[in-house]
Amino acid sequence: MFEHLDDPFPPPDPTVARAGVERRVGRLRRRRTAARAAVGVVAVLGVLAGLGVASDLGAPDQDIDVVDAPEGASTRCCGTVSGTVTADAVGLPGVRVALLYPNGTVKAAVDTDDEGTYRFADLEAGSYRVQFIDPTYQRRTEWWPDATRPSDGRTISLGRFGREVVDAELEAAPGQGIHGQVFVAGGWPIAGVTVWVFDRGDLVRGVQTDERGEFAMDGFAPGEYQVLFWDDEDDRFPPEWYRDASRRDSASPVVVVGGEDAVVRAQVDLWPEEP
Repeated sequence: MFEHLDDPFPPPDPTVARAGVERRVGRLRRRRTAARAAVGVVAVLGVLAGLGVASDLGAPDQDIDVVDAPEGASTRCCGTVSGTVTADAVGLPGVRVALLYPNGTVKAAVDTDDEGTYRFADLEAGSYRVQFIDPTYQRRTEWWPDATRPSDGRTISLGRFGREVVDAELEAAPGQGIHGQVFVAGGWPIAGVTVWVFDRGDLVRGVQTDERGEFAMDGFAPGEYQVLFWDDEDDRFPPEWYRDASRRDSASPVVVVGGEDAVVRAQVDLWPEEP
């Protein structure tokens, strides 16, 4: 209660303080009355202006420019990419169509319907790539247009209201494949290992080993491939390239010859047990 004794500005006299409060209250009341009057005037002017505008719109010599919104436009984004995937000129259902950014990141993926058609909607303007994957691998995997390697594919420049039609005719995959087995020391098979196949640095395909440590992939064109064994789920061993290489550029290539399968057998070394 004695704090004000050290205050350089002590409390004012009660009579003076009350008079000041009454003056402030009076000013607030006058301002409120003036504000209400101003609102009424604005409302009347608004009605009159509305009548004037309505009168102008009805005049026969009044020209009004109306800009139609693009068909299919939305408040989000409006680009679409669609098309049909065929094989021997017949729609191919169940093909996985992936829409990717130029750096390879997947934007979205859909499966073709019974007619072989697909559609991506509400896309932002930008550049995209399209990949077509037959889950049975009876048809070769392609990047638009007709490229078997992602680096040979082309990008699509989609405008804000752009509509791009991207069709694909998938060719039959060559019969030769890559198959084999992954095991640990002693010849024991190891299941659940992901086997990745690369073509000159581009990821082509991947599959997991079964309970016998075996894997099989068909439909490779003749050539040299690099194979990576990666226990990405359980981390039982460090990633390893074919024939015990730690780097892709030092891996032994897996050679696929026309009309023949390449057989790959790989022993991986488990992480050493902690003492």
